[in-house]
Amino acid sequence: MTGRLFLMPWHLGDHGDLTVNVLQALRRLRVLLVEDPPTTRRELARLLPRGAPGRLLLRLPPAPHDAFRRRVLGLLEREDVGLLAGGGAPCFCDPGAWVVAELRERGVRVVPLAGPSALTTLLSLSGVEWTGDLGNSFTFAFFCRPADGRLAPAMREALARTTEPIVVFLPVADLPDCLRRIAARGGGDRRVSLFFDLTKTAGPRFPFASQVRTRTAREWLRVHPRVRWEGVSDLALLVHRREPKRRGGRARGTLR
Repeated sequence: MTGRLFLMPWHLGDHGDLTVNVLQALRRLRVLLVEDPPTTRRELARLLPRGAPGRLLLRLPPAPHDAFRRRVLGLLEREDVGLLAGGGAPCFCDPGAWVVAELRERGVRVVPLAGPSALTTLLSLSGVEWTGDLGNSFTFAFFCRPADGRLAPAMREALARTTEPIVVFLPVADLPDCLRRIAARGGGDRRVSLFFDLTKTAGPRFPFASQVRTRTAREWLRVHPRVRWEGVSDLALLVHRREPKRRGGRARGTLR
């Protein structure tokens, strides 16, 4: 097998967050595995001097697909192929992990290119010393939307943990239910940092981009009805580990 599979991260809202390595790879790769070919072709037309003519964009199946695997292996016999994320890092909250696993098993060299991630953006903005004695682990729950009013078991388990921070990405509409579950069983004084529109560029469309506010879960439930949520697109939470001897402090400023 002469071809390599390149894992290519994409921006999360600001085109300027694309890396030089990704742009260089895009200029030379003819075949791209993508989540949505029409959207990708429009993006390439804006970013590359010659757009996307002549490039083969293959829609990436979300689950293992024999015909797709065979076609990709045939292409890799002749050339390198790129797996392009729709936003952020490939195979992390985006489809494609099964392709990486199956091609690696068949001896294909997989080359990951570093790039943007909303999770690492949140961790760097959190103010938590992640390499300290108490800050080297956390629980991550990504868009666990309740179904029929019942939270997924994995999400319930994550929110019940108290000895380490919990990072949660969720739709704005799900915030009250998430806060109530955090506050249950005596967790109302647990500090919760809300991160607004991570990776976005501040401006009229995203007035609170990358701003962080910290309150206790109980305080967030009280002020929630007064927040201008129409100005918020994406939301992430950092639920701090429970510290009984420490009172939760109010953050400076509000989103009112």
